[in-house]
Amino acid sequence: MKLFGKEVIFYFQNPPESDIVIFDESNSHHITEYILDGIPSFIFVMRSEIKLYVSPSIIYNFLKSLCLFYWNREKTSKKFGLLRHYYLSCFQSIKPKVIITVIDNSSFFHWLSKNYKGPHFFSIQNGNRINEQLDKMTKEYHQHFFCFGNYEKDRYKRFGHIIELCHPVGSLKAGYYKFNNRNKESIKKKYDIGIVSPYYNSMLEKGNPDLIKSLSLMYTYLAQFISEYNTKAVIFFHGQGNHNNEIEYFNNFFDNNVEYIYQNYREFSTYRGMDASEVVVAFCSTACIEAFGWGNKLLHCDFTGSNKYNDYDPMIMFTETNYSAFKMRLNELINEPYKEYRERTKEYASYLMNNDPDIPPHIYIRKKIEEYL
Repeated sequence: MKLFGKEVIFYFQNPPESDIVIFDESNSHHITEYILDGIPSFIFVMRSEIKLYVSPSIIYNFLKSLCLFYWNREKTSKKFGLLRHYYLSCFQSIKPKVIITVIDNSSFFHWLSKNYKGPHFFSIQNGNRINEQLDKMTKEYHQHFFCFGNYEKDRYKRFGHIIELCHPVGSLKAGYYKFNNRNKESIKKKYDIGIVSPYYNSMLEKGNPDLIKSLSLMYTYLAQFISEYNTKAVIFFHGQGNHNNEIEYFNNFFDNNVEYIYQNYREFSTYRGMDASEVVVAFCSTACIEAFGWGNKLLHCDFTGSNKYNDYDPMIMFTETNYSAFKMRLNELINEPYKEYRERTKEYASYLMNNDPDIPPHIYIRKKIEEYL
């Protein structure tokens, strides 16, 4: 049987009780492996299938929930409104103390956070949200928001989103990577330029024309710079799987004078590659801001002529549609002594992406969870 296009599995019982519930299975291993190692939890599946638990208590809580809410207050369609109330009744039967997710932009998680009193709701930021998204999306509600830095705290407030308790701890994944490599020798610089690819297969078909034009200009400038200075450069692929279309796209700009690093999440391939790059160049990339937070040199290019995507400081932003200005800026970055660069950027880097090597995000969040157990 299918419902909303998903396979439905019936369980004529309550879901198992658990002090900790992980909301949504997507990237849940970031929570189970990084944060909850040794602590039992229950993953509430949201994507691959619909698990329908049926019991007297769930039916009672479901009907009670519907009576407590005015139907016309639901801003989603009625079928998804029903599903929200049903899931609420399931969570009530699990009786969690903490509900945690890395899907921080889930409208259902925000709804649940507002309407289910008792548990503590932990949302962990998993990516940058461009200005246009924060401006247009339904206003979010975060009880505990573990975000990248105070920059995000200020932006979310500016766009009218509600955060009860903000924890600007940095990136969970980047913090975990750095913490687990803290005692290893520093990675030697292998590349002059590391390029973070934002490519996905539907980008050229459905992407915003301004975005596509901005990317094309950035890659055109980079290709000219690499050829002119015989620079060693690498491109970090986006996502895993077949990269034939991505390679074909980049071949339009680069004549076999760049290396490719295929994404391997388990090996933290993009992080390792950025560590080995003198300068990281990107547009609308979470990864490059993570690298900037731990000290990498960064050139963030945006040629759209708008602030829909970025509003970063000119310290890291480049917006001039002029190749001569571009190559001057990039040469300055490559040749700037690292100590001088770090001294002039470390305050802003911390504002964008907090990076505390002594208390990385996975340890901080675990301690917060233990407070409520």
